[in-house]
This record gives sequence, structure tokens and C-alpha cells, in this order.
Amino acid sequence: AAVKSGSKFAPRSDLSRSNLSGSNLFGSDLFGSDLSYSDLSRSNLSRSDLSRSDLSGSNLSHSNLSGSNLSGSNLSGSNLSYSDLSHSNLFGSNLSGSNLFGSDLSGSNLSGAFVGSSPYPTTIAKLSQYGWTVDKNGYVERVKS
Repeated sequence: AAVKSGSKFAPRSDLSRSNLSGSNLFGSDLFGSDLSYSDLSRSNLSRSDLSRSDLSGSNLSHSNLSGSNLSGSNLSGSNLSYSDLSHSNLFGSNLSGSNLFGSDLSGSNLSGAFVGSSPYPTTIAKLSQYGWTVDKNGYVERVKS
């Protein structure tokens, strides 16, 4: 079955290991869903609710996640390279081991996101580019002026 823009899924849907590459999921409700190890590369997930979802190990490279709610989601080990995360809410998400190379984080809320004690150097550089830093416990916080 094809998925389309504005799709509403059952709460906590199991879509793990799915191939959704290139899908248009604009404005979809995926709250609490399991999308672990899925291919979502080049997908449009802008303005979608992915809060409290498991996206661990997923490929989200070149995807549009602008304006999406990813708060409390697990993005550990995911590939977010060249993705558009502008104006998204990543509050309290787990980004440990994720690849943010080339991604757009402008206007995003990364407060309390966890990147781990030894994140990729490119992740630190990407965060600092947008005014964020990582505390000694591996949590993201706004650079103090």
C-alpha cells in the first residue's frame, strides 16, 4: 500500500525495516512509531509528528524534515546527512552516533538532545555552526553568550 501526504498511522505503528525511500509523508502523524532501520532517504517528512518515535539506525539522508516534531525520538545511529531539519523540534531526542554532516539545523530546537560522550567531530562542528554546544554529559545546550 502506498503512503501519501498527510497519512495518519495507528499510534505506535511498526514500520521498522521499511523501504519508504522517496515517499511524500508531508504532515503525517507518526507519533511513537517504530521506524527503526528503515530507509526514508529522499523522503518528504516536513511538518510531520515523529515525536517519541524510534528512528534508530534509519537512513534519512537527503530528507526534508523541516518543521517536524522529533521531540523525544530515538535517532541514534541514524544517517541524517544532507537532511533539512530546519525549524524542527528535536528537544530531548537521542542523536548519539547519528550523522548530521551537511544537514540544515537553522531555527531548530535541540535543547536537551543527547549526542553522547564522544559524538562525531562533524556533529560537534554542525551544532556549533548553529549556536549549540555539548555539555560534559553529552547533552546539547545553547551556547551561553
